[in-house]
Amino acid sequence: MTEASSEQTKRQILQSAVLSRVTAGVVCALLIIFFLTTIGNTTTILSKVEMVKVDQYPASVAAGHLETRLVQLRTMAAQSVYMNSPDGADGMLSISQDSEAEIWGLIETIEGSTAVDPEDVRALRDGYADLNVHLATLAEMVRAPGTSPSQVGRYVNDEIYPVVSQLLDVDLEVLAQATDAVDNVYETVNAACRQTIFIAWILIIAVAISLFVYLAILNRKTRREEQLTADLEHALDLAQSASRAKSTFLSSMSHDIRTPMNAIVGLTAIASNNLDDRARVEHCLARITTSSKHLLSLVNDVLDMSEIESGRIALNEDIIELPTLMDDFAGIMQEQARKKGIDLETKVGPLAHPIVRGDALRLQQMMLNLASNAVKYTHNGGWVRITLTEEAGDAAAAPARVADSASATGSQDADEADADRSNAHEGNDADTGAVNIYRLVVEDNGIGMEQDFLENIFQPFERERNETTPFTEGAGLGMTITKNVVDLMDGTISVKSQPGRGSKFTVLLPLASAEAEKPNTTSVPADDAPLTGRVLLVEDDALNREIAIELIQSLGVDVETAEDGLDAVTAFTDAETGRYGMIFMDFQMPRMGGLEAAAEIIRVEQTEGRPHTPIVAMTANAFNEDRQKAMDAGMDGFMSKPINIAQLKRNLRRFLSGPATSGQERE
Repeated sequence: MTEASSEQTKRQILQSAVLSRVTAGVVCALLIIFFLTTIGNTTTILSKVEMVKVDQYPASVAAGHLETRLVQLRTMAAQSVYMNSPDGADGMLSISQDSEAEIWGLIETIEGSTAVDPEDVRALRDGYADLNVHLATLAEMVRAPGTSPSQVGRYVNDEIYPVVSQLLDVDLEVLAQATDAVDNVYETVNAACRQTIFIAWILIIAVAISLFVYLAILNRKTRREEQLTADLEHALDLAQSASRAKSTFLSSMSHDIRTPMNAIVGLTAIASNNLDDRARVEHCLARITTSSKHLLSLVNDVLDMSEIESGRIALNEDIIELPTLMDDFAGIMQEQARKKGIDLETKVGPLAHPIVRGDALRLQQMMLNLASNAVKYTHNGGWVRITLTEEAGDAAAAPARVADSASATGSQDADEADADRSNAHEGNDADTGAVNIYRLVVEDNGIGMEQDFLENIFQPFERERNETTPFTEGAGLGMTITKNVVDLMDGTISVKSQPGRGSKFTVLLPLASAEAEKPNTTSVPADDAPLTGRVLLVEDDALNREIAIELIQSLGVDVETAEDGLDAVTAFTDAETGRYGMIFMDFQMPRMGGLEAAAEIIRVEQTEGRPHTPIVAMTANAFNEDRQKAMDAGMDGFMSKPINIAQLKRNLRRFLSGPATSGQERE
């Protein structure tokens, strides 16, 4: 340790010596630059000022005096109409002759300036010579006894006024040129001053740095210890903050998870004690299903928050028919609204571009989240209005139009849209179209929200509790998830609400037009068509395997099983071609996982020239990155546990309807 400390001290001494020499060299160099710049700029300023004194300024003054004389001559010519006599003519000639010497002197002064265009000087000389001729002619007309005032007036208007006006225009141009030259001198002087000040500031800063550099070197160890202490304190604060957040999360989730779990456990016990009462058992099972779905929604919210906080959440690129999406959404919500006696109205349009590219799952999640809240917090007999329209105008202006809006979005289970995702587009490489803005409005006449709550509506675990809502289901994560997802879509959302009068959420989303890409309408057997065929179920957990077998067989499909990926590969390889219409594959299994097994099965197909057997992931890994891993491994679909009966049926109908072509219909 002593030798290491000595080496460190030597390095610090060497660093200090090098730093001192570098600092001194920099300061000296800056001093030399400053003095040279100051001398050069001072010389430039003096020369420019002298030039203004002997050149531009006299020309500018001469141009001003010339303008005055020309105006006087024009006034004299105008008055000649009333001086139709020899005395008037003599007076005009006297004034003209008195001004002539001065005017020629002014023109010569202007001619001596380098800032004035020689053509303008020539124009002044020629014009003034013409003016003298016309003034002499005018004097003769005034002297002649037969000349009428009208003749004099016409001559003044036709001959003298144009010449004077032309001379005044040229004089103004000369004045402008002299002024521009002075302005240029001012800019040069100003730039020189700024340069001098800039270098002076650099020098001051360098001197200040040089004064403090030695102190910094001497105090390096102390500052390092202080920094280390500050880092430790910051780390402690972060750890304490994380601990408090964890405690808050566990406290909230403990209550929200135990509530449906208590219902499931209690209703299971009630059903067990009333096996002979079919109606009572069915009632308990229905409520167990409701509580299970609520518990699943809590788990999904936690998974979504985990993805958001880790930065792993990503948007899919689907081809979406917005009217169809709204129809599916309305079908889901109508039943929920009907049970509460709520009038639910959905309206679509006008949509200039009804087919867009985006994440269909996240769009439906957002709409369901907002609509479910609207129905949940609206009393029986109330109404909920949901409209989707396309904004007119440039999409690029959308952020400016809603810059002051509060942003948010919603979340729900991610599995429902996966079975249809592979049908979004097939064999189409058209470029994404122009981006348009779509407005989604969800409005209700429910209980509304207080302004204090609106300020925190997008914070995690925030739920308003008052006399109207003493208890609210959910973990309070929906709006937080919604905000992050909408931000990911580059969209915005604003909310207006009044207690007792209802709430209104307005979402603006930029979506790319996909009119050139029509959704692939791969035919799927009708829902009432009987299901037939055989599937291979690959599942290592005995209970999950039993549940999946029962659910699949209840739909009329035969099931063969394998307990891990290695058994699945063996069963598929040994089976005759076409024995399995599709394969349901778990992810995490002993000996060989589902991803490796899927890749090996596809390799066997390609090696032996077999037709592709669709493989659908059936796993408890529910993140989007797990979904992407399944697609990357060559799987054709993705289902997360617990198994959704409707989604299971949809996958069976889709893949058992006929052999899939590997790589073309995969989700």
